[in-house]
Amino acid sequence: MVLQVAAAEPVIVDGAQFVVERALDVPGSVAVAVGDSVEPERSIAVASAPSGRVMTLHLARELGVAPGSIAQYLTKPIGSSFEAGEAVARSRRGLRSTVASAPFAGTVTEIDETAGTAILIPATSQFALEAMVFGRVEALIDDRGALISTSGSRVRGALGLGASVVGPIRAAIDRADRELTADAIGEDLRGSVVLAGMTAGAATMRRLAEVGARAVVMGSVSEAEIRRAVYPGRAPAVERFWRDGSGTIALMAEVDRVPLTVFVTEGFGRRPMAGPVFDFLAEHEGQLATILAGRPGVDEGWPYLFFSTAPSQLDERIPRVVPSDGIRARLADPAQLGTVVVCRGGVIAEFAHGGRREVVEVETGSGGRLRVPLANLEILGAS
Repeated sequence: MVLQVAAAEPVIVDGAQFVVERALDVPGSVAVAVGDSVEPERSIAVASAPSGRVMTLHLARELGVAPGSIAQYLTKPIGSSFEAGEAVARSRRGLRSTVASAPFAGTVTEIDETAGTAILIPATSQFALEAMVFGRVEALIDDRGALISTSGSRVRGALGLGASVVGPIRAAIDRADRELTADAIGEDLRGSVVLAGMTAGAATMRRLAEVGARAVVMGSVSEAEIRRAVYPGRAPAVERFWRDGSGTIALMAEVDRVPLTVFVTEGFGRRPMAGPVFDFLAEHEGQLATILAGRPGVDEGWPYLFFSTAPSQLDERIPRVVPSDGIRARLADPAQLGTVVVCRGGVIAEFAHGGRREVVEVETGSGGRLRVPLANLEILGAS
């Protein structure tokens, strides 16, 4: 019995209209109006935020002097501003000079002569939120940003690390099942979103950052290689890296130190990129790609890669697809993660061991057929 099931958005969407939400993490000032046309570099909102946390500087301890005398060692009066690394206090004993420096830019607001400490308030910096896509402002988000209507194509990823970026996509490898290595990277990838095939290790990610690439797109990535990319020396243990201070599983702030943005299509491990996904991205060689890198455990939603244009007059909505004969998909169960298959029919009910489950018959690349649970099937495209 063929069942009626809810349609789902495919991984690859080609030729549709999308609404992209661009919003600040903190309240700010919106710099666009409804109806404005925007380009990726257009600033749509600005905000101010401190560059760090209020910090107590243990000046007496750092200088090795009596707490009650700390005022005489300050290099500037209380209320003065300091640059990161600038000397806040200095002592001299014979030929030896000891310096206590500001860990970040800020203002010393008070000292405690009993404890020999000073309070450093971080400086406030202004940052801008860019549109990241070609489009038109459809609605404003109060004090945060805007909803932008855009047309084009989109690929949904499994994991995104680092900042959202824009750059022309460049294929640095010719097959979805090959690994990009550091020795294959040249200066011609500067400013690019690099299509890397199956995977890339820490050395490759660092080399891409050295030549000025903006992002790397790969099928899968080793969790250990991410830690090594962030910490080229001795990478911290898994638990320390992926958990916040309270022990909650979440990407720590340190993960934003990845040398460049990482967009993964399949997941952790060492698996090739799905062939249809690789081919689709490679077909867009040289086109401007936008990566919006949502992070599991921190941001809601998936990371996406867009090829955007100004919205068209046609109402080309994102297609929703149900499994049917000829539809390409990939398997999502751990044992066969990423295996590309072709659906051979719709969803059917299968009864076994006193229960019922929804399954789809699929054909593998070798021509064999098997039935897989609907929950383990991910539609790649509308055709």
